[in-house]
Amino acid sequence: MNTRASHPQQKGRPQYVGIDLHRRRSLIVRKDANGVTQATTRIANDPLRLAEVINEAGPHPSVFVEATYGWYWAVDLLHALGCDLHLAAPAGLNRGQRRVKNDERDATDLIDLLRVGRLPEAWIALPETRELRELVRYRFRLVIHRVSFKGQIHGVMAPTGPTPRPWLPSRSGQQAGHASRVTFAYRVRRTPRRPRRHRSPRP
Repeated sequence: MNTRASHPQQKGRPQYVGIDLHRRRSLIVRKDANGVTQATTRIANDPLRLAEVINEAGPHPSVFVEATYGWYWAVDLLHALGCDLHLAAPAGLNRGQRRVKNDERDATDLIDLLRVGRLPEAWIALPETRELRELVRYRFRLVIHRVSFKGQIHGVMAPTGPTPRPWLPSRSGQQAGHASRVTFAYRVRRTPRRPRRHRSPRP
């Protein structure tokens, strides 16, 4: 953990904390109510280290996390610590006019937006709702794969003639597909690979 203190810390006064969350490491910036930076800390993502840095901001600090990759665990931890939590919506942030872009600048600018009440926020869903969302997203990806596989099957069969009327993945459709004449290139794509059987060693 690497901490750089900018000004003497003012205890007992509310502080604002900005977390630039990444996959493995994060940058945490703390400011007081006047916008003076108190400390800048870089940590490896770990719940205990994050809780340690947040506790230095005093009781019930205003904390924001950007809704980027893997923010669930950080939000749940900050809720448990009793923080005044805000989830920044990336779609509402306008960073195109900046000449300098780094982690510290991102966290600092978002803290200033939070202080003046102009931070674009996203809704923080409950853990149960997030689980339902993940199930819906996973099913959506499965449907996309299914449609893609069907399209590939029809793409293999189309050059050989009219596509059989039975649904190709069904048993009757497979029989009709095997009865059709295809060249070697299409036959390689059509024939499924059998999984290798692992033989148990002889006693």
